[in-house]
Amino acid sequence: MNPTLIAIALAIWIASVAGAWFYRGHVDAGDVVSAERAIAAESSQAALKAAQDAARDARALQGAADVRVQRLQERLDATHQEYAVPHAKVAACPIPVAAVSVLYAPVPSPDSGAKTDHPGPATSGAPSGTVDAAAIDANIRVNREKFDRNQARLQECIGQYDDIRTKVNGP
Repeated sequence: MNPTLIAIALAIWIASVAGAWFYRGHVDAGDVVSAERAIAAESSQAALKAAQDAARDARALQGAADVRVQRLQERLDATHQEYAVPHAKVAACPIPVAAVSVLYAPVPSPDSGAKTDHPGPATSGAPSGTVDAAAIDANIRVNREKFDRNQARLQECIGQYDDIRTKVNGP
């Protein structure tokens, strides 16, 4: 055998094996890229479906919540209409002042010279006479408004104190 032919045959064989190896690597790389793309597509489809399902569930829950809120509002409106009768239409309801002295203290007449800025329970002996329920209700509303104003002022003062304390003590 001719050594040159053997060398040429060996070189052709090595080239074909190396070419096949490189070609197989190229095909495998293509398969890997294709698999990665398929996985990414499936993942994005699953994420899209999950987002759509979440949006659908959120809409359903919001719709159910809206229905419950509407029903509650209708019940409140019905109750309000049932119980919120204007005082002008309510018949006088005389109540002994002694029975409701915690809720109502008659405001002194302008002639007596003694005015109070905050009607409340009477401090002297047992009060006598009667008072209308509407006057008690009005007195309660006035007291509630004053309480709310005082509470708002208190919260404002607490906020100012906290600001000053933060500035003095540092962050």
